[in-house]
Amino acid sequence: MSEEAQLEGLLQEALSVLRRAEPVPAGVLAAARTSFGWRDVVDAVADLEFDSAVDDDDLARVRNAGSERRLRFRATHAVTELRVIDGGRRLAGRLEPPIAGSVILRHPARPDVTVSIDRLGQFLFEELPSGPVRVVAVPSDPHVSGFQTEWVTV
Repeated sequence: MSEEAQLEGLLQEALSVLRRAEPVPAGVLAAARTSFGWRDVVDAVADLEFDSAVDDDDLARVRNAGSERRLRFRATHAVTELRVIDGGRRLAGRLEPPIAGSVILRHPARPDVTVSIDRLGQFLFEELPSGPVRVVAVPSDPHVSGFQTEWVTV
């Protein structure tokens, strides 16, 4: 059998396998599209700098067993500190420096939730869905740059 015939046979076998495979569930496709969607060019991405679930030393994890999870994200002009509290049911956050505006909680399979930022830069989401989330800071002043965190699984 020639090399070309062997390649054709392999191609036909691969196509046969793909035709028999189950389709990707719509929810999985939607989550993938959302997580890799275009970023707003105005928004900077705040990188994950600290996650207490992985960055605390072993002694701190033992000492704080069952306590809140802490996350810190850094953008070029701001820091976002998040705390997953009440057994993972709520998300409390603080922006430094504080900005006037709102914060959006994004989840690939749920509608966006928006809350206001108080004068100290603090905000609270009363219901935190499990899975991948991102926080987007939306300043009320159009001259102040917004930013969004990386996706993180909670």
